[in-house]
Amino acid sequence: MNPTIPVTIAAACLLPLQPLSAALSLYANRGDFNAEHPAAITENFENLNNTTAAFAGPLNSLTSVGGLIEAGDIQPFFSFSSQSNNLFVAASGSSSNPSTAIGSNFPSMDSLQALFASPVHSFAVDLFQNTGAGGQSGVSQSVTITLFDGAATVGSATANVPSGAAGFFGVTSSLPFDRVDIRSDNHLYEVIDNVSVVAVPEPSVALLAAFFPAMLLLRRRMRHSVERLAPAAALVE
Repeated sequence: MNPTIPVTIAAACLLPLQPLSAALSLYANRGDFNAEHPAAITENFENLNNTTAAFAGPLNSLTSVGGLIEAGDIQPFFSFSSQSNNLFVAASGSSSNPSTAIGSNFPSMDSLQALFASPVHSFAVDLFQNTGAGGQSGVSQSVTITLFDGAATVGSATANVPSGAAGFFGVTSSLPFDRVDIRSDNHLYEVIDNVSVVAVPEPSVALLAAFFPAMLLLRRRMRHSVERLAPAAALVE
Protein backbone atom coordinates (compact mmCIF):
# COMPACT_ATOMS: atom_id res chain seq x y z
CA MET A 1 0.00 0.00 0.00
CA ASN A 2 1.41 3.35 -0.98
CA PRO A 3 1.96 5.90 1.81
CA THR A 4 0.07 9.15 2.04
CA ILE A 5 1.68 11.76 -0.21
CA PRO A 6 1.74 15.23 1.38
CA VAL A 7 1.43 18.00 -1.17
CA THR A 8 1.23 21.70 -0.37
CA ILE A 9 -0.73 23.69 -2.92
CA ALA A 10 -1.27 27.45 -2.91
CA ALA A 11 -4.99 27.97 -3.42
CA ALA A 12 -6.41 30.36 -5.95
CA CYS A 13 -8.58 33.15 -4.61
CA LEU A 14 -11.82 34.16 -6.26
CA LEU A 15 -12.66 36.90 -3.78
CA PRO A 16 -9.90 39.46 -3.07
CA LEU A 17 -11.50 40.28 0.27
CA GLN A 18 -11.40 36.61 1.34
CA PRO A 19 -7.89 35.32 0.59
CA LEU A 20 -7.60 31.62 1.39
CA SER A 21 -4.54 29.40 1.06
CA ALA A 22 -4.92 25.83 2.23
CA ALA A 23 -2.30 23.13 2.64
CA LEU A 24 -3.64 20.05 0.86
CA SER A 25 -2.51 16.49 1.64
CA LEU A 26 -3.32 14.11 -1.21
CA TYR A 27 -3.85 10.36 -0.86
CA ALA A 28 -2.54 7.79 -3.32
CA ASN A 29 -5.44 5.35 -2.90
CA ARG A 30 -8.68 4.59 -1.08
CA GLY A 31 -6.95 2.34 1.45
CA ASP A 32 -4.70 5.15 2.68
CA PHE A 33 -7.63 7.55 2.96
CA ASN A 34 -9.82 5.07 4.86
CA ALA A 35 -6.99 4.15 7.22
CA GLU A 36 -6.55 7.78 8.23
CA HIS A 37 -10.29 8.55 8.29
CA PRO A 38 -12.17 5.49 9.59
CA ALA A 39 -15.18 7.62 10.58
CA ALA A 40 -15.69 9.09 7.10
CA ILE A 41 -19.27 9.36 5.79
CA THR A 42 -19.66 7.68 2.37
CA GLU A 43 -22.41 7.94 -0.24
CA ASN A 44 -22.15 4.97 -2.63
CA PHE A 45 -25.40 5.48 -4.61
CA GLU A 46 -26.40 1.85 -4.10
CA ASN A 47 -29.96 2.84 -3.17
CA LEU A 48 -30.54 4.18 -6.69
CA ASN A 49 -32.04 1.92 -9.35
CA ASN A 50 -29.10 0.30 -11.14
CA THR A 51 -30.23 1.59 -14.55
CA THR A 52 -28.48 4.09 -16.82
CA ALA A 53 -30.91 6.99 -17.18
CA ALA A 54 -30.86 10.80 -17.20
CA PHE A 55 -32.73 12.90 -14.67
CA ALA A 56 -33.07 16.52 -13.59
CA GLY A 57 -30.99 17.43 -10.53
CA PRO A 58 -30.13 18.30 -7.94
CA LEU A 59 -29.71 14.87 -6.39
CA ASN A 60 -30.25 14.85 -2.64
CA SER A 61 -32.31 13.16 0.06
CA LEU A 62 -35.52 14.79 -1.26
CA THR A 63 -35.07 13.80 -4.91
CA SER A 64 -37.75 11.50 -6.31
CA VAL A 65 -37.71 10.29 -9.91
CA GLY A 66 -40.23 7.55 -10.65
CA GLY A 67 -38.63 4.13 -11.02
CA LEU A 68 -35.11 5.52 -10.66
CA ILE A 69 -34.69 7.46 -7.41
CA GLU A 70 -36.81 7.61 -4.26
CA ALA A 71 -36.73 10.23 -1.53
CA GLY A 72 -34.27 9.08 1.11
CA ASP A 73 -32.02 7.19 -1.33
CA ILE A 74 -29.26 9.77 -0.79
CA GLN A 75 -27.90 10.54 2.68
CA PRO A 76 -29.03 13.97 3.97
CA PHE A 77 -25.43 15.21 4.31
CA PHE A 78 -24.91 15.18 0.52
CA SER A 79 -26.27 17.02 -2.50
CA PHE A 80 -25.08 16.65 -6.10
CA SER A 81 -25.68 19.01 -9.01
CA SER A 82 -24.25 20.56 -12.16
CA GLN A 83 -24.60 23.96 -13.79
CA SER A 84 -27.55 22.76 -15.90
CA ASN A 85 -28.62 20.09 -13.36
CA ASN A 86 -28.70 17.57 -16.19
CA LEU A 87 -27.47 14.41 -14.42
CA PHE A 88 -27.61 10.67 -14.99
CA VAL A 89 -27.41 7.41 -13.09
CA ALA A 90 -24.65 5.16 -14.43
CA ALA A 91 -25.54 1.48 -14.11
CA SER A 92 -22.83 -0.97 -13.06
CA GLY A 93 -20.30 -1.39 -15.86
CA SER A 94 -21.70 1.40 -18.04
CA SER A 95 -18.64 3.63 -17.49
CA SER A 96 -16.25 0.93 -16.24
CA ASN A 97 -17.77 1.53 -12.81
CA PRO A 98 -18.20 -1.72 -10.81
CA SER A 99 -21.29 -0.44 -8.99
CA THR A 100 -24.00 2.20 -9.41
CA ALA A 101 -22.58 5.69 -9.96
CA ILE A 102 -23.75 9.12 -11.10
CA GLY A 103 -22.53 11.62 -13.68
CA SER A 104 -22.99 14.99 -15.31
CA ASN A 105 -24.93 14.64 -18.57
CA PHE A 106 -23.77 17.84 -20.30
CA PRO A 107 -19.97 17.55 -20.60
CA SER A 108 -19.40 20.40 -23.04
CA MET A 109 -20.04 23.01 -20.33
CA ASP A 110 -21.02 21.40 -17.02
CA SER A 111 -18.96 20.10 -14.14
CA LEU A 112 -20.21 17.79 -11.43
CA GLN A 113 -20.57 19.36 -7.98
CA ALA A 114 -20.86 17.82 -4.53
CA LEU A 115 -22.24 19.99 -1.72
CA PHE A 116 -22.19 19.16 1.98
CA ALA A 117 -24.57 20.00 4.81
CA SER A 118 -21.73 21.35 6.96
CA PRO A 119 -18.02 22.09 6.40
CA VAL A 120 -15.64 19.17 5.92
CA HIS A 121 -11.85 18.87 5.99
CA SER A 122 -11.39 15.64 4.01
CA PHE A 123 -12.88 14.33 0.76
CA ALA A 124 -12.44 11.25 -1.42
CA VAL A 125 -14.09 10.02 -4.62
CA ASP A 126 -13.79 7.26 -7.23
CA LEU A 127 -13.65 8.65 -10.79
CA PHE A 128 -14.49 7.05 -14.14
CA GLN A 129 -14.20 7.97 -17.80
CA ASN A 130 -17.13 8.25 -20.19
CA THR A 131 -16.64 9.67 -23.69
CA GLY A 132 -20.32 9.05 -24.52
CA ALA A 133 -22.50 5.94 -24.21
CA GLY A 134 -19.98 4.64 -21.69
CA GLY A 135 -17.06 4.80 -24.12
CA GLN A 136 -13.45 4.92 -22.93
CA SER A 137 -10.75 7.11 -24.48
CA GLY A 138 -7.98 4.52 -24.43
CA VAL A 139 -5.67 6.87 -22.52
CA SER A 140 -5.55 8.41 -19.06
CA GLN A 141 -7.65 11.57 -18.67
CA SER A 142 -7.14 14.42 -16.20
CA VAL A 143 -9.84 15.83 -13.95
CA THR A 144 -9.52 19.08 -12.00
CA ILE A 145 -11.03 19.04 -8.52
CA THR A 146 -11.57 22.36 -6.76
CA LEU A 147 -12.55 22.87 -3.11
CA PHE A 148 -14.75 25.81 -2.13
CA ASP A 149 -15.81 27.43 1.11
CA GLY A 150 -18.89 29.33 0.01
CA ALA A 151 -17.76 31.37 -3.01
CA ALA A 152 -14.07 31.35 -2.06
CA THR A 153 -11.66 28.83 -3.55
CA VAL A 154 -9.83 26.85 -0.87
CA GLY A 155 -7.60 24.79 -3.13
CA SER A 156 -7.38 22.78 -6.35
CA ALA A 157 -5.62 19.64 -7.59
CA THR A 158 -5.65 17.27 -10.55
CA ALA A 159 -6.49 13.56 -10.62
CA ASN A 160 -5.71 11.09 -13.41
CA VAL A 161 -8.49 8.74 -14.50
CA PRO A 162 -7.31 5.63 -16.37
CA SER A 163 -9.21 4.26 -19.35
CA GLY A 164 -11.37 1.27 -18.46
CA ALA A 165 -10.70 1.44 -14.72
CA ALA A 166 -11.36 3.56 -11.66
CA GLY A 167 -9.32 6.60 -10.76
CA PHE A 168 -9.13 7.88 -7.20
CA PHE A 169 -8.83 11.28 -5.58
CA GLY A 170 -8.48 11.90 -1.85
CA VAL A 171 -7.54 15.06 0.03
CA THR A 172 -7.34 16.57 3.49
CA SER A 173 -7.33 20.37 3.69
CA SER A 174 -5.95 22.60 6.42
CA LEU A 175 -9.00 24.84 5.81
CA PRO A 176 -12.64 23.68 5.83
CA PHE A 177 -14.71 23.51 2.65
CA ASP A 178 -18.37 22.84 1.88
CA ARG A 179 -18.42 22.22 -1.89
CA VAL A 180 -16.33 20.33 -4.44
CA ASP A 181 -16.29 20.94 -8.18
CA ILE A 182 -15.21 18.03 -10.43
CA ARG A 183 -14.43 18.96 -14.04
CA SER A 184 -13.03 16.83 -16.88
CA ASP A 185 -10.20 18.76 -18.50
CA ASN A 186 -11.11 17.31 -21.92
CA HIS A 187 -14.90 17.74 -21.56
CA LEU A 188 -15.74 14.08 -20.98
CA TYR A 189 -18.70 13.01 -18.88
CA GLU A 190 -17.72 13.21 -15.19
CA VAL A 191 -18.74 9.96 -13.49
CA ILE A 192 -18.24 9.45 -9.74
CA ASP A 193 -18.88 6.88 -7.04
CA ASN A 194 -18.14 6.34 -3.34
CA VAL A 195 -18.02 9.96 -2.23
CA SER A 196 -16.50 10.16 1.27
CA VAL A 197 -16.13 13.15 3.59
CA VAL A 198 -15.03 13.89 7.14
CA ALA A 199 -16.98 16.70 8.77
CA VAL A 200 -15.30 19.43 10.78
CA PRO A 201 -16.13 18.75 14.47
CA GLU A 202 -18.64 20.95 16.21
CA PRO A 203 -16.89 23.73 18.23
CA SER A 204 -17.88 22.22 21.57
CA VAL A 205 -16.50 18.81 20.57
CA ALA A 206 -13.29 20.34 19.24
CA LEU A 207 -12.78 22.40 22.41
CA LEU A 208 -13.40 19.37 24.60
CA ALA A 209 -10.90 17.34 22.62
CA ALA A 210 -8.34 20.14 22.92
CA PHE A 211 -8.76 20.77 26.65
CA PHE A 212 -9.40 17.21 27.91
CA PRO A 213 -5.69 16.24 28.17
CA ALA A 214 -4.95 19.43 30.13
CA MET A 215 -7.93 18.84 32.43
CA LEU A 216 -6.81 15.26 33.06
CA LEU A 217 -3.26 16.39 33.91
CA LEU A 218 -4.56 19.08 36.30
CA ARG A 219 -6.77 16.52 38.06
CA ARG A 220 -3.83 14.17 38.53
CA ARG A 221 -1.66 16.96 39.96
CA MET A 222 -4.39 18.01 42.41
CA ARG A 223 -4.85 14.42 43.56
CA HIS A 224 -1.11 14.00 44.12
CA SER A 225 -1.00 17.28 46.09
CA VAL A 226 -3.79 16.09 48.36
CA GLU A 227 -2.00 12.76 48.92
CA ARG A 228 1.22 14.56 49.93
CA LEU A 229 -0.64 16.83 52.37
CA ALA A 230 -2.63 14.04 53.99
CA PRO A 231 0.14 12.81 56.43
CA ALA A 232 0.92 16.36 57.59
CA ALA A 233 -2.72 16.97 58.36
CA ALA A 234 -2.82 13.79 60.42
CA LEU A 235 0.15 14.96 62.57
CA VAL A 236 -1.56 18.28 63.32
CA GLU A 237 -4.60 16.45 64.61
